[in-house]
Amino acid sequence: MKFLTKMAFIFSFLLSLNAHAISILRGMDDSSSSRIRVTTYPDYFPFGYKKTNNADSNDLVGSVFRDVITELTQQDDGPFLSYFYFDTFQDAIVSMKTGNVHAFLGAFYATTSFDDFDFIFPAVLNNPVHLMMLPEKINEVKTVEDLKNLKGVYVKTEMFSTYMLNVFEGLSLTPVENTDEAYKQLLVGDIDFILGSFYYQYVKVLETGLKGYISFSSRPLWTMPMFFALSKRIENRKSINEFFRRIILQKTFKEKLLAGIKQAIEEKEAQFSGAVPPMYIKQRNENDLTPADEMLKENEE
Repeated sequence: MKFLTKMAFIFSFLLSLNAHAISILRGMDDSSSSRIRVTTYPDYFPFGYKKTNNADSNDLVGSVFRDVITELTQQDDGPFLSYFYFDTFQDAIVSMKTGNVHAFLGAFYATTSFDDFDFIFPAVLNNPVHLMMLPEKINEVKTVEDLKNLKGVYVKTEMFSTYMLNVFEGLSLTPVENTDEAYKQLLVGDIDFILGSFYYQYVKVLETGLKGYISFSSRPLWTMPMFFALSKRIENRKSINEFFRRIILQKTFKEKLLAGIKQAIEEKEAQFSGAVPPMYIKQRNENDLTPADEMLKENEE
């Protein structure tokens, strides 16, 4: 009997959350400009987005944040959120600072760009940062201290928290322009390791045809908490904060996010299962030839 009473209470509580979320936004009219306007990172799998094929559309596609929140807030009369696309991360930040966009999905806490924003607690999830090395060498690293004796890089266009960038400075890592440059340097032996967020880098490895050539640490070395952030230039900020917080606190929210990430990765694995690795793989293989291999190669020629 106590169990049934408890379940009834939980059910009624969840209903009240949805009802409360609806009531927060009932004061807004039906135009998209008056709904909660949100954005996130451009090109940052699986949290970022790409633009729809419709040139006149500002809708986002490909973001697990968008998909899960839309599912949890969708009503018969349409979604309460409008999603906006920006060409660059800085464009999104400027729009947040002016209040043209209300919320940023997946902000890293205490980054300089977010000084003018409120963070909604708790964090929606943790983005894991992993070590990437050649398969035959990755087990040689036992602790973070071991990295100080090695040469490493990170990709400067990838999104990191301020804390992680400070860690990178302590390790004397060199920033490189893009993942292609990082992978080439690793595979031809110019560097010893790469540090990057697992979800983003794993899919980049798949896309480049390098699965099996690059190994990830079995566990993350660090995690970066991701939050929703609100612009301080908007009205009824307190109500919108409460709206998102109630969503975040639902147990199913994080479960759906993780399930969405897993599904997105599986789709990428299927999509790029036959991807051809770049030409510098041939250079790596030639560099790894033993004297016997070189003699055999000369005889074949």
